[in-house]
Amino acid sequence: MELWLEIALSVCVTACVAGFLMWPARAQAQSLRRPAPHLILDLDESGLCAASISKDILFPNTGDPKPSDIVTLFQDRFPDLTLSSLNPSASITFTPHDPEDHAKLIIKPTKTGCRVVLQDYDTTGFERHQIHRLTRDCADLKRIIEKAPYPIWTIESNTQIGYGNPAFHALSNDNAGRIHTMNTSDLSMTTRPTRIKIVNDDTAQHHWYDVTSAQDGATTPHYALDVSPVVKAEIAQRNFVQTLTKTFAQLSIGLAIFDKNRQLVLFNPALIDLTELPAEFLSARPNLLAVFDKLRDNRIMPEPKDYGHWREKLAVLVAASAEGTYTEVWNLPTGSTYRVSGRPHPDGAIAFLFEDISAEISLTRKFRYELDLVHSVFDTIDTAVVVFSASGQLLLSNESYGVLWGHVDETSMNDHSILDASKIWQTHCAPSPIWGDLREFVMTNNNRTDWDAEIKHQSGQIFQCRVSPIGGGATLILFQEVGFAPSAKNHSLLEVTS
Repeated sequence: MELWLEIALSVCVTACVAGFLMWPARAQAQSLRRPAPHLILDLDESGLCAASISKDILFPNTGDPKPSDIVTLFQDRFPDLTLSSLNPSASITFTPHDPEDHAKLIIKPTKTGCRVVLQDYDTTGFERHQIHRLTRDCADLKRIIEKAPYPIWTIESNTQIGYGNPAFHALSNDNAGRIHTMNTSDLSMTTRPTRIKIVNDDTAQHHWYDVTSAQDGATTPHYALDVSPVVKAEIAQRNFVQTLTKTFAQLSIGLAIFDKNRQLVLFNPALIDLTELPAEFLSARPNLLAVFDKLRDNRIMPEPKDYGHWREKLAVLVAASAEGTYTEVWNLPTGSTYRVSGRPHPDGAIAFLFEDISAEISLTRKFRYELDLVHSVFDTIDTAVVVFSASGQLLLSNESYGVLWGHVDETSMNDHSILDASKIWQTHCAPSPIWGDLREFVMTNNNRTDWDAEIKHQSGQIFQCRVSPIGGGATLILFQEVGFAPSAKNHSLLEVTS
């Protein structure tokens, strides 16, 4: 009996010791499977109304979270969750799509809406959820960077290439490793990009990139943007401007182009010759007002009586030039005459043209003087004289013609044709077949010779009508009095006798 007691006691002691020794292992295993503190969200119709964690942690940079925000928060981890799930009639449990993820999302109906409970293990529910979201965000960012068409790479502290996306490696492979030789000393550490040129060894083609670098501890990320089309366009534009400049250099008309900010961006040598403005002054890209002030100082424009009024007029001038309606003639104190025109250019620019028209004005004045002289000479002739152009328009008539047939207003002279004149002649003369012949002769350019005929005026006077072709297809017609009709003479004698 004592032996059995000793055996039983020994077994009990051994079992207790074994149980005591195994208790920590069981407790640890149970703790690993024990749910961590839950993340609890209470919702009503408008959205989140209470939470076990601060709303600012759950939804940073968000106002009042809506039901759709709750779905967005969990849907990536629990893909079966929908907006309608937040209106349950009974408790619903959602599991993650990842089989290794043992979390549960439980939605229970409440009086005001529903309660969302995130049950997780090993750590707090929200921390595990945040880890999951960060993992997803990292995968998304990597996918975005890998698919970016722009080269992205990092340079470590030992000047070796760290990370490079596929676009970077493609660029490096195409250019025989030239990118790999680039270190941080070649690039600006400011936010302003550094433009670099890469020459392909195989094709000898030039490529330009704007590289932006940002110092980040021992690692320096670089971002390259292909600006080859932009650089090529700038080169083409520069070549075009140079071509235009060479073309403008041959013009005798002064040219000044101001950009939309009214800064001088282009001028030709003729502008210097006409305005006597120093090349250094023009090369400094002065603004429009400074240029016109300089013209005024050099007496290359009419001196304004009121400088303030002139400034206001200049503003009107610029506005008119922008619409393409400005043209003005400047009579300079030196005796020269300039025609100044303003024309609009693309992107709000304005071009001013300075043209020396002194010779033209002198020729016009001389022509007017000679024309007035011819008029004066013609007016001293007693014979009525009229000239018609090849198209039948009245060009010239003297004073005697006006007395005989009626004066023609100079303003309507261009509208007075041989047809209009012949109707007046017919009205004041006896019927004659020459009027039709005369009209036909004026309008004909071939086989024209002098001819004449007599016409009888209603006053009884007889005129010799002489028709002569002159230069340029014009026709000269003279009406010279040769006497009176017999009946008219007898009538006049009877009047004198009585």
